[in-house]
Amino acid sequence: MTREEFLSSAWASFVDWASRNDEIVAQFESETGERKLPAPRNQLERMIDEACGAQADMDYAEKFMKWVTVNHWGLDEAPESVRKQIEADLAPS
Repeated sequence: MTREEFLSSAWASFVDWASRNDEIVAQFESETGERKLPAPRNQLERMIDEACGAQADMDYAEKFMKWVTVNHWGLDEAPESVRKQIEADLAPS
């Protein structure tokens, strides 16, 4: 196993764990103002979300992943592909 493969596996496990940690999620939501939308309760709500192009879960998940990587994991130890993506997002336009 290469170092990059090991980092990728460990990082993914950490992000998964952090997404289920109430304190970390509360900190993320407090610092960013992001809120995870509740899952649709029925097929009608799901169809409305789809018709509106709602991708709230993916947007929230991506923002959380980037935030937890920078604030808790450490960008220097993130897998290379993740680090490059976050650095590109943080770079001034």
